[in-house]
Amino acid sequence: MDREALKKEVMGKVVKKSYPELEKGGQHCGVPRGVSLYCEEFDIEIRMQAHRSQYRNLELAATLMELAIDELIK
Repeated sequence: MDREALKKEVMGKVVKKSYPELEKGGQHCGVPRGVSLYCEEFDIEIRMQAHRSQYRNLELAATLMELAIDELIK
């Protein structure tokens, strides 16, 4: 199996979660902004909460996960 196919297969198995857990009350409570990506194969977890947008956090975390997996399968 070539490197790109292996990377694509591993990225397909990455589990996405939102964090922090939802809180009750207040205007911004219950709005998870953080994203956690977990790769069981390599036991890597990346948590990102740098931006106010969950989508931008997900994009950044996915990029970092791809780079980490790339380094591990060299």
